Amino acid sequence: MGVQGLTTLLEKHRRIYRDLRLSHRRLLIDGTNLYHQLYYNSGLDQNHGGEYAAFAALIERFVKALRDCQITPYIVLDGGSDISEMKNETVMQRAVDRIKRAHRAAQGGRRENILPTLVKLVLLQTLRRLDVQVAQCYGEADPEIAALAREWQCPVLSGDSDFYIYDLPEGLLPLSHFQWEAVERRGSNSYIPCKSYNTSSFCIFFKIQRQLLPAFAALAGNDFVKLHRLQNFQKPQEAFEAALGLMGELSSNKKAEVMKGLNLGMEEYQLPPSALKRFFIHGIAPPFSTEVAGVPDWSRLPLIQAWLPAEFLDVLLLQRMSFRVFVELAAAPSAHLTARPLRQTASTASSLQLSLKTLDKVLLEALGVPEASLAPVPPALRLPVCVTCFWLQRAQPPPDEKVLKALLLGLNSGDASRGVKPKKLDMKVSHSLNQWQSCLKSSMQLNQLLGRPLPEPPLSRLFEGTLVYQLVHRMRYGRKKRPFLKEDPCSVMLFDTIQAVRGEDLQQLFPLEEEEEEASSSGWVQENLRLSELLSVKTRFRAKHRKNRSKNPELARKEECRGMDLL
Repeated sequence: MGVQGLTTLLEKHRRIYRDLRLSHRRLLIDGTNLYHQLYYNSGLDQNHGGEYAAFAALIERFVKALRDCQITPYIVLDGGSDISEMKNETVMQRAVDRIKRAHRAAQGGRRENILPTLVKLVLLQTLRRLDVQVAQCYGEADPEIAALAREWQCPVLSGDSDFYIYDLPEGLLPLSHFQWEAVERRGSNSYIPCKSYNTSSFCIFFKIQRQLLPAFAALAGNDFVKLHRLQNFQKPQEAFEAALGLMGELSSNKKAEVMKGLNLGMEEYQLPPSALKRFFIHGIAPPFSTEVAGVPDWSRLPLIQAWLPAEFLDVLLLQRMSFRVFVELAAAPSAHLTARPLRQTASTASSLQLSLKTLDKVLLEALGVPEASLAPVPPALRLPVCVTCFWLQRAQPPPDEKVLKALLLGLNSGDASRGVKPKKLDMKVSHSLNQWQSCLKSSMQLNQLLGRPLPEPPLSRLFEGTLVYQLVHRMRYGRKKRPFLKEDPCSVMLFDTIQAVRGEDLQQLFPLEEEEEEASSSGWVQENLRLSELLSVKTRFRAKHRKNRSKNPELARKEECRGMDLL
């Protein structure tokens, strides 16, 4: 959860840090903090649904910088929520704050640090493609990261202030000072300039005993926690008793309650033996603790591999799950309501024994798509097709025709939206696209729970919010779509070949400008055509026949996109 005010304090006293050139090391990375800070600090769009292709490219550059310096990353992510529910008040306060910030972003269009909903999934897909070691904890990741850093004698990269309290032998590398985009080269070696923090430097600078640091963290936010007041104490209990004395007259019960909370706060910084070491070295998932005894044992490995979403644990243990906040007005119905039937199916399926032969049927029945209708669709696009059909049937209000067209045209657009200024927010368009993203995320989580009977689509090529927004704007105001898409060959081929392949039939769904340019067909063009055909069966935009279908669109896609894992 972090230590209130600690990062600000240290930024005022930077002499505590020491300069470091990092290379040839293992590096444990706080993955949850990483994807938040990378996205927030990159300048990528937050308000139009996300720029996932650019984010995937950012992760690629980050990993390349590490590997250029012979740094081996091990990325560790948070898992399920705190089952003790001791932090519920803080969690609720932060949720309310996010809703308020999302409302301000919707009203004024400013960046309010609202993370697009598919960012974590894009991170995981990209890291797997790059063959980076990843672990998802069963609970909070901080103590697991600190415990492994102690055993491996390696530094930790994070922006979470909790790591300023853990006694890390090789220290903490604050993410804000980790200059991975400014790699230095000396001879045959490369280094990343950064700053390193160690608890001993903190204690020497502020003249307090190291064993008092957890007490300092537990007291953070209380008026007592002035560092000079801790200088006269040797033991945490002495500091706690002095703090109680400054809180005024308290009943015995209240004092006991406060003291219990302070002691529990300190216990968070007592490190157990690492549960991740065997997983990273031997691929063996750690056992569940007694607190999560009701979770089926088969789920341990896919959970720690992050093939099962962390929300799986919340549903089983807490009978609830939390959601990413979308940029939308606070008074509007949540976009997540559209995907509720999918989450209900996931909740039911998680407690049932299903045969392997029925897993795909459970998924397709939940999405309302007959299995036979997917036969002509390339495997990598089957899940997005099903999601879009489900969205068209369930979304309220019904999606606008132009939003559907823009969404289909935007599929697989790659980098087409880079450098384009986003349009002013339209709440109706935003709400509809938020519903689609919520349906996509819930369907992917259900697909993971069922063992992935359908291949996962490559999200970084599937949806770009700024591009879809631009296409909707151009359709509304009659502007040509081609100039905007000219940098994306797949989209150019789509527009150039649609009329030749489909003729007048497709004009009902995709009216084209009167312009003639030569272009050749591609695998992805044919996939888009098949996608629009399937959807036209499910909606009022019905087409007659398909023509000139690519013989092997999946192979064409694999040849076109380097290293893309279509599973």
